[in-house]
Amino acid sequence: MPQNAGAHYRQLNLLISQMPPLQGHGDYSQEQMQWLGRAFVLVEQAGYALDIEAMRQHMNMINTAGRASHVKSILVILHRALARAEQQVPAAAQGAFIHAGETFSAFQAVAKVLSSARENILLVDPYLSTEAVFDFVLTAPENVTIRLLLDGQRQALKEGLRAGVARWQQQYGQSRPLSARCTAPRQLHDRLILLDNREAWVLTQSFKDLAERSHASLIRADDELAEAKLAAYDAMWQAATAL
Repeated sequence: MPQNAGAHYRQLNLLISQMPPLQGHGDYSQEQMQWLGRAFVLVEQAGYALDIEAMRQHMNMINTAGRASHVKSILVILHRALARAEQQVPAAAQGAFIHAGETFSAFQAVAKVLSSARENILLVDPYLSTEAVFDFVLTAPENVTIRLLLDGQRQALKEGLRAGVARWQQQYGQSRPLSARCTAPRQLHDRLILLDNREAWVLTQSFKDLAERSHASLIRADDELAEAKLAAYDAMWQAATAL
């Protein structure tokens, strides 16, 4: 395994979730070629000689008539590497890879993270809405402060979330404290779960359609990245406008 097993696991998880279409005919685009290059490097870094050689052979044959078969074999090798990498990192840092269409698995993965909170949660997503997040936040323990941060560009989402927060506060009061703010338009890009001022989890898709149509990942950021994101989004929260 690579020296930093946690980073290798996160990179594999993210790579698989961002796989471009590879099944079609014709020459690959630069984006597709770059993805394949990164895939080979990550398999190579894992250090399993048979998989490295198989990966090389399938990539060399990917422009032949049997492209679909070679693409499938490449994915099998990547998932095998991901499974091995998962065994090398602590359970608390594993996150989840969620196949397209497995929306309940997506819910379970997010709920597992939220249920581990002890003090506070900040959910960051440009497309936050009542329907997108309220089922999720119900899985957080009572007395954990929950904050929702969305982008100020989408007026309809703001109005819907404002009404939803009001209903939430009326029903739960201080047993489940919740508030929401919006940034200036087009300021948000990340989808994050920030926990207890110490953990940062990165979602590859928005809460509203997590794993509905394509693969998704929930990945715990390393300590250095988590510290940077926690500081940046706390400052963004302080500057945001309350709903």
